[in-house]
Amino acid sequence: MEGKDLKARLIPKESDEELKEYGFRFVVFFIYSIQSLLVSMFWFNFTALQNTLIRTYHFDDRMVNILTMMVSLLFVPGSVLSNYMFEQKSLRAGVLLVGLFNLLGTGSRLAIDKIGYPSLVIGQFFIGLATPVIINGTTKLTGDWFSPASRGIFTTISLTANQVGIILGYAVPGLIVNTNELDKKVIEQQMFKLNLIFTIICLVAFILAIFLFRSKPPSPPSLSAAQRETKTFWESFKRSLLNKEYVLHLGAYALNSASFNGFSGVLSQLIRPFGYGDADAGSIGVILNFSGLLGMVLVMPLASRPSSLRFGAISMGIIIVSGFLAWQRIIAMNLKLAMFVAVFFVGFCFGGVWPLSAELASEVNYPISEDFSFGMMGALGNFLGIVQFGILSHLLGTGDYHGSNRAFITITVFLVISFILFLVNKYPLRRLKAESGQNEDSTKSVA
Repeated sequence: MEGKDLKARLIPKESDEELKEYGFRFVVFFIYSIQSLLVSMFWFNFTALQNTLIRTYHFDDRMVNILTMMVSLLFVPGSVLSNYMFEQKSLRAGVLLVGLFNLLGTGSRLAIDKIGYPSLVIGQFFIGLATPVIINGTTKLTGDWFSPASRGIFTTISLTANQVGIILGYAVPGLIVNTNELDKKVIEQQMFKLNLIFTIICLVAFILAIFLFRSKPPSPPSLSAAQRETKTFWESFKRSLLNKEYVLHLGAYALNSASFNGFSGVLSQLIRPFGYGDADAGSIGVILNFSGLLGMVLVMPLASRPSSLRFGAISMGIIIVSGFLAWQRIIAMNLKLAMFVAVFFVGFCFGGVWPLSAELASEVNYPISEDFSFGMMGALGNFLGIVQFGILSHLLGTGDYHGSNRAFITITVFLVISFILFLVNKYPLRRLKAESGQNEDSTKSVA
């Protein structure tokens, strides 16, 4: 009874006309962020077990890499699914679908000893569809439940939870599975235990979502939330393509994201000709992820102020380009400490760009829904990431300095074009104007 009374106090039965925030938003936000953390953790944990999977189940590198790449390959259809769930159904329907997919994804892995590799492919298929749904809905969640003053902060926190999930995806498997163990039966038992723990966690998270998650409060927290338009995927797509500021932003973010994904994917090959090994690549990867997480946290003051979003994105772009250029020179000089410092700043700004770009997309593409605006960025970023990964892999196929230098140049070109697109975009804050009672006619605001 106490739980029902608490919910009744936090979520009034009758909607008020005034704009209002409800205390229950923190419960909704927590449940959503847990799903976001879990889906990213399941995305990356095969990488931490790559050698163990190869040795125990007779997989090869290609098979394990396919499992990790499946999320990127499914990001575009997953983004279409997210738009359908959030616009034609509800935020609650989308979150419940993610919870179910997480449960099916981890549950399928329990059959690895029975059917082998197909069980992992089936499981990763569900995770691959769940990932864009939960990521794309982040700005819709914060837009529907939080006021303009706190919306940017909670967008950043939720995206940070996703980044924490990636780090846990690398760290947790090694705590349960002994990667140095050579006994096949022992590894099989440990793998079953790992997947069972994941499945139980997903079941608990799914049950919480069923009983506690709500799509939106009785009264909207902002004018923009009250006035947002609901459209089909293709209506939103055609409308967005006519918005030149959004198209410029879409290209800027996608090129930036593709560069990070491409750089991370070929890191070991990229530095090998300069005398660095897998241990150095691992250290760089850890620094990139932790500095990116720190960047996401420290950028919150900028993300919470719409007028500072463009300044923040441009500043981060300058540091990324200059830091990456410096890193190229330092790595050839064999200055390891300086190399780690340079990559720290690059990772910090890569992480900071993500929440700033999410908020900018929602601003310039208003009144199109936040989940569509953010989802298109992720879809194009993942697509270009796959393209860049293929280009870089081809260039690095020679295994010499020339291949690495050509790969460096390719990444730099992507980053420079991304920075230019950030710089030339005027970024009209359409959502902010709507919240100030100055909503502009969308037919006049696009070119």
